[in-house]
Amino acid sequence: MRTIHLSFFLLSGALLSGTAGAAPLANGASKFLGNITTNGAVRSDFGTYWNQITAENECKWGSIEGREGTYNFTGCKNAYNWAKNNGGRFKFHALVWGGQYPSWLESKDQAGTLTAITKWFDAVKREFPDLEQIDVVNEAIRTGNNQYHSNYPKTKIIQALGGDNNGDYKFVTTAFKMARERWPKAILIYNDYNTFRWQINEGIDLVKRIKAAGAPVDAYGQQAHDLTDMNVNDFKAALKKIHDAVQMPLVITEYDIGTDNDALQKQRYEEQIPEFWNAEYVYGITLWGYIYGSTWTTNGNSGLIKNNVDRPAMTWLKQYMASNKGKNTTGIFGVSSLSEPKLAVSEGPQDFEVFNLKGTRLSSFHANDLSDLRSQMRSSSLNSGLYVVKGKGASELVNINK
Repeated sequence: MRTIHLSFFLLSGALLSGTAGAAPLANGASKFLGNITTNGAVRSDFGTYWNQITAENECKWGSIEGREGTYNFTGCKNAYNWAKNNGGRFKFHALVWGGQYPSWLESKDQAGTLTAITKWFDAVKREFPDLEQIDVVNEAIRTGNNQYHSNYPKTKIIQALGGDNNGDYKFVTTAFKMARERWPKAILIYNDYNTFRWQINEGIDLVKRIKAAGAPVDAYGQQAHDLTDMNVNDFKAALKKIHDAVQMPLVITEYDIGTDNDALQKQRYEEQIPEFWNAEYVYGITLWGYIYGSTWTTNGNSGLIKNNVDRPAMTWLKQYMASNKGKNTTGIFGVSSLSEPKLAVSEGPQDFEVFNLKGTRLSSFHANDLSDLRSQMRSSSLNSGLYVVKGKGASELVNINK
């Protein structure tokens, strides 16, 4: 199993271009501002606003392999190709989920389910060998009475991936290890909802347990669907609590404010988006839809554009993004604190200094090359996590999983 990967950040100031002739709202920012497909398609105006894309449904297992052994990646590839062709980011959503899996999976026994999952992972690997962000496991928080945030018990997914013995989430850890084998350079994300409010502690517990068990998890995805009626002070405290507890980068994966009350939607955007944008440990935000009537919320009321007119929250968002570049010291996609070139693959014997993401110097090593450095860091007292390594006027982010 791979223990360190070094190459998943861009230097500060790198620009992500949108559709030709129109810059996205987060152009030149320290983190991305993305969105999803609309009714299964990438709208022609997408790049006018957003520089990251997630397929709402088209990359889910049930959408791709409705008939066992027959894969249709067309919709998923449309989103992927938009990112490739327009200088944007793409996140694959999702590999393992107790929802929107193929219906035929429910008839499989434990062995058959493991075979099916393995074939699914391999099929995605064949089509997308260079994925840079993946929601590896979605909505697996235990809610009691052998229930989870999604319908895992309707299949043998849990048993096939090693079980969930007394709440150790081994099946989640196994899925991450399988993903790392196939995508050694990707950012691997655990993604869940209600993590700001009702299951904040349960979500923290899950992430800490799988990290301790050796899951190569790089970021904790906050769906952020539960914030429409959340008090601003409670929201700020929850965001800080989550990061302080898990000590890893956060990514806002499915943000929306579903309401027909324009003033309330705008208020929540004004309260919450700046907190995400200026939290150094958040590396990006994906909004979950932008066209009124075409989002998953009641009547599609989380949309920001209604009848081709910007709602007040969208007007505010455009103004805010025009003058705020955000803060990001995660090392993922635009780290503002690393302005030096990346470390060379081999520079001969040299001294390296290791810092945490807050800039505190932790240690130093004298290594012959990067391979030697990796070995020394694994053997040192450093904990698993993200570190900034500097040497000879160059910097790189290093993720250690012990």
